[in-house]
Amino acid sequence: MDLIRKNEKNLVYIVLLGIIFLGFYLCFIGGYGSDEDTLPMIYVFEAKLEGGRFVSSRYTGNPLAELGIGFLSHFFGSFAANLFTYIFLLLGLIIFYFAFNKDKSLEKLNFFIFLCLTSPILFFDNLEPIDYSWALFFFACGTFFFSKKLFELSVMFFAFSIGVRINYVLFVIITILFFQFDEKISFSRRLTIFFSSFVFGGLFYLPIWFDNNFGLSWLTAGRPIDQGFFGLLSRFLYKLYVSIGYISSFIVLVFLFKEFKRINKIKNIKVLLLLCLSNLLIFLWIPAEFSYIQLFLVILCLLIFNLYN
Repeated sequence: MDLIRKNEKNLVYIVLLGIIFLGFYLCFIGGYGSDEDTLPMIYVFEAKLEGGRFVSSRYTGNPLAELGIGFLSHFFGSFAANLFTYIFLLLGLIIFYFAFNKDKSLEKLNFFIFLCLTSPILFFDNLEPIDYSWALFFFACGTFFFSKKLFELSVMFFAFSIGVRINYVLFVIITILFFQFDEKISFSRRLTIFFSSFVFGGLFYLPIWFDNNFGLSWLTAGRPIDQGFFGLLSRFLYKLYVSIGYISSFIVLVFLFKEFKRINKIKNIKVLLLLCLSNLLIFLWIPAEFSYIQLFLVILCLLIFNLYN
């Protein structure tokens, strides 16, 4: 049995390394990918660099990612931008794991990363210059430092995650308010940490706020409201089903139902479930790209990992 278990672990290591190196290779040959938001993000940086003009890649804009991806693409090319995006995914997964798990077992960490990288959405969508893994990385860092009570560092990284994707403000407030410590943290202190993160993260959006004459219509633009509620719901359910996997969806559903009684044993389960719910509600609000639910998919893998262990 020990020999079989050892062979199984070695197989996981080999497959995981194969997936990771495949990602590096695809970053090298992939160019700027096929996401329609990549080139507008690069253009934001180039427009400011060459003519001093302010433009936004999307309705809200994602200022920190536009700056980072634009800089890497302009000066170093597509491979550098792809590489940073992919590395941010890998580092984000590792840091997120340690934010919610004290077990430093390399075997368990490898299994969690293996679970995440077998998701086509998490793997392939982060091999091109796009901002999802950038936001996940900064949010994971913020959560990790918050869990270690290094609140000043957590504020900085939470603010960066908001600066990359503004919807992360919801994930930040949930984490700050509901993350459980061994020693109680006062509600007023939690509010102070969130307010600081919100203000510093919001500073990234001052240019687009000014450009819209201090209006806030840019926050809600881009929703496919012409489809009606049932149209949005249909897109939401179908894309959620596809994101988890045609066959995997049923396996995951049965597994979670079977192990539901054990779910309360997972540390900080309330935060994880609230993050999942909030991410799904955002996706229901605007069920556009599959990658909108990357955080949900990461947490789903974490739940499966913890229940399986």
